[in-house]
Amino acid sequence: MKKTFLSCVLIAITALTMVSCKKSSDTGAKADPLAADRAAVRALSFDASDLKKADGGYIVEGDIFLSNDQVRQGANFTNVPKEEQWRTFNLVSFQPGTVRIITIKNAANLSTAFWNSVLAAAVLRYNELSLHIRFQIVASTAPANITVSAIAGTGAQAGFPSGGNPFGSILMGTGIQNCGTNTAVSVLAHEMGHTIGFRHSDWFNRSISCGAGGSEGQQFDGVGAVLIPGTPSTADLGSFMLACYSCGGNRPFTNFDIIALRALYP
Repeated sequence: MKKTFLSCVLIAITALTMVSCKKSSDTGAKADPLAADRAAVRALSFDASDLKKADGGYIVEGDIFLSNDQVRQGANFTNVPKEEQWRTFNLVSFQPGTVRIITIKNAANLSTAFWNSVLAAAVLRYNELSLHIRFQIVASTAPANITVSAIAGTGAQAGFPSGGNPFGSILMGTGIQNCGTNTAVSVLAHEMGHTIGFRHSDWFNRSISCGAGGSEGQQFDGVGAVLIPGTPSTADLGSFMLACYSCGGNRPFTNFDIIALRALYP
């Protein structure tokens, strides 16, 4: 079984065990109270079948947060995509020839030895590539561009850039710790990928990594799913941006992940 980046109950934990989240379905005759919300989310080219209300917005596709304003205003994803994994229309801006520093921290509720080491390792994965964006860890009491906070369960979530800035919040399920350091680092690196503009590398067919599910949404409007030059249009089966992860597994950057990161933030 697979685990999506969405909070769920971990039924059993063994090395390399695949865990899945149960998705709710409405089979009754009652009117869908989220019908209008689903229509607005679909207009942004997201799969709204498992839409969930969250504080200040919605969770779609397992681990992606969209605020109420983004849904009402068309998410403000209006940047024109470049010529030809997948990215959104919006990215983190930086000045050519300079390195943009993105500060990141663990919130007080995640400032333990384990999670501090996970954050350090996830940041290292990015910074070893010498990109034009660089993550810098700051203290939990300091201001930061991105704050990583604890939630219950074994899922995680983040959002996409807006206005040239990374999404400011990542939520990590504390139950992920039971899957080991490598899994936790991979999940956090995945959510950091969303904050700088990456979509799931198997957005067009979630069954590739999740065992079930179809396309998350079209690539030509809304948030966008733009193929990054030099990467395959089919799924990179080891990619850190696959929609679902394996408890006990590890997903360091693949060659195509590195090509994608260097294409967007050379």
